[in-house]
Amino acid sequence: MKAMHLDCSANPNGNNETMIVEANIDDLNPQVFPYVMDKLLAIGVFDVWLTPIVMKKNRSATMLSVLLNSQLLEQVTTILFAETSTIGLRHYVVQRTMAIREILNVTVPWGQARVKISSYDAKICSITPEYEDCKSLAIENDIPLKEVQQTVLEFARIIVTNNKVSKCP
Repeated sequence: MKAMHLDCSANPNGNNETMIVEANIDDLNPQVFPYVMDKLLAIGVFDVWLTPIVMKKNRSATMLSVLLNSQLLEQVTTILFAETSTIGLRHYVVQRTMAIREILNVTVPWGQARVKISSYDAKICSITPEYEDCKSLAIENDIPLKEVQQTVLEFARIIVTNNKVSKCP
């Protein structure tokens, strides 16, 4: 087992002004949403999510929400108007509290997988194997995904217990 410290930051972008942009969309082919989400994530927004809603006249719709650094507001606005059927957006500044994240490379019998360790108030909140890494190892080694995830988690817990994790400031 070995661990490598890759990242230990609560706010990698340095600008603390965070916003949410929202659009209620009731007339867009649902196949378009993943494309729009990928495009938004590619420009560096923090997160994108979809929420099923009911609008006036009991119309089913989807609320598309984007969490972003305020410096990306114009780019996000341009993408949403160009790629969706929305005719209006809401945007507002939000406050957020973030755990400190540390990413480790953990070596297991089938290869390496990243593990995200988050902490708040000097206490570990969660240890989470990266899904895509575990999926790749499961496919490459023809073993169940849950077995890979459980093994990666066990190895990560041993590393954390033995204090082989670098300490975040």
